[in-house]
Amino acid sequence: MRLEQLRELDEGEQRALLLLLRAVTFSTKRCDDAIFEWLDQTSEVVEALRTLPEPALQSLVEALGEFHQRPRVDWPIRLPHVMAYTLEQTDDLDRFAFLYIHTLLMSINGGIVSPIQRVMTSKWRAEALARLRIWRENIIEAAKYSEPWVAARVRATAAAISRLIGPRIIADEPVGEPAPESGDL
Repeated sequence: MRLEQLRELDEGEQRALLLLLRAVTFSTKRCDDAIFEWLDQTSEVVEALRTLPEPALQSLVEALGEFHQRPRVDWPIRLPHVMAYTLEQTDDLDRFAFLYIHTLLMSINGGIVSPIQRVMTSKWRAEALARLRIWRENIIEAAKYSEPWVAARVRATAAAISRLIGPRIIADEPVGEPAPESGDL
């Protein structure tokens, strides 16, 4: 695997390598050990996520998203944290927006909220907060149409997000009205 030299390759070679990586992760597990080795070099992975040109970055993130689904104990938890750590290291709003979506997806798929919590305590809090409100509503809506085990995970994630950003306000729900007296029930 040429992942070790990824950042030294020219843009065309980076793109070709990452398209191959994407194809490999979607089609076989034969290269998983090499990918695990590369992912263990956190600083290299973070720098790649921070600096790759957009087309190459897209292929890398798609490959990582698929790889995240592998039945291993560590990466479903670790990879979203690598993404959150990368977000802390970037100063580019567009890169933040792109990587944050994938951080959220990996966190939801892995059933963990700690990477989301981490981003909410970073310099990106305001940006993350606005996006997180929309995501909470979208995942709650998706849960309505999902299998029970998916819906349970989504509801748990949405509840954890609500603890971070505050309760949902439903448009038809009156806000600030007092609870009925016990005799009114």
